[in-house]
Amino acid sequence: MKSTVLAFAFALMFMSTQADAQLVNFDLFGQAGSGLQTGNEVGGASGSGFGDAIGLVLDTSTNELTVNVAWGSGNGFGDLTGDATAAHLHGPADINSNGGVLINFSSILDNSATDGGINGVVTLSSVQADILLDGETYINVHTADNAGGELRGNLFAAVPEPSSLAIAGLIGAVGFVRRKRN
Repeated sequence: MKSTVLAFAFALMFMSTQADAQLVNFDLFGQAGSGLQTGNEVGGASGSGFGDAIGLVLDTSTNELTVNVAWGSGNGFGDLTGDATAAHLHGPADINSNGGVLINFSSILDNSATDGGINGVVTLSSVQADILLDGETYINVHTADNAGGELRGNLFAAVPEPSSLAIAGLIGAVGFVRRKRN
């Protein structure tokens, strides 16, 4: 009985730790397919640039969004028509419409056309985090030739990691206790 109580207490402690720091991973997609693409721009854009998310993670306990997005031949993707002039998180908008700027990535932007990216952490407001979690945001990379945006990728939650690990831990603890009894 004592081991059952200990196992259950451990499982509850593990569950509360997981619930406090939920990480949600995001992928990029659009009208033309996955990643950051010229073809994902609403209204079209010129160029053949391409990029993708290496990591996009929202910590829902702090609303910190870690962004690691790359483009250009130096990163294994297609080059932009010129250096990036800006990059933003836009929303609310679906894949067929445009939205306003929610977050300016200027402080974490490497604007190189051939080896660029957005790398760092930004803090979202609660409203911005809700818009992101609702699947109503996109990343847009702007260039001089495509001031309205050259690359676009809508964000969608790819792998939410809530308390599924805690549930697995609880099941494992209960199974261990039951096996110990037999």
